[in-house]
Amino acid sequence: MPIFKLFLDICLFRKGPQDIPLSHFLLVISLNFALLTSTMLSWVEVAFFQAFLQSVCATLLLVGFSFGMLKMASKITRFPQTLIAALAADGMITALAIPLVLISLALPEWQPAVSLVLLAMMLWELAVLGHIVQQSMDFPRYGPGFALALIYTVLSMRIMMGLFPPLP
Repeated sequence: MPIFKLFLDICLFRKGPQDIPLSHFLLVISLNFALLTSTMLSWVEVAFFQAFLQSVCATLLLVGFSFGMLKMASKITRFPQTLIAALAADGMITALAIPLVLISLALPEWQPAVSLVLLAMMLWELAVLGHIVQQSMDFPRYGPGFALALIYTVLSMRIMMGLFPPLP
């Protein structure tokens, strides 16, 4: 599974989007993988259609962020590989979160510990996105990539909470 290893290496900061082959097939696979995992995670709390709709909106935000960032920097040719990397990393980390959420529902006494692990995974995903941004934008240091990833994350969370308010 060389593609799985490549995506894992991106999540472990060993590789970047520049290491991904330019492939329409990989883009479709990573897009579907991210949508599937995100929908499955959201489906735990909301109806399937709403979970899918939330996943589509979140994915569109990531697509828009990636496209806009690269377009403004005149690096739009990097868009497919950047998007594949971001979608694949999101899908892989989300896939790891699904069993943890199910455990916290089945074993409420584990919820505090699971919540800490999920928070760590959110920070990991933010760090991976910062790594992808840094590599895509050719920033010499990690800081600007992380800052852009943080801004994107905060804005996308605010947008998603505005579109899909938390259940009471």
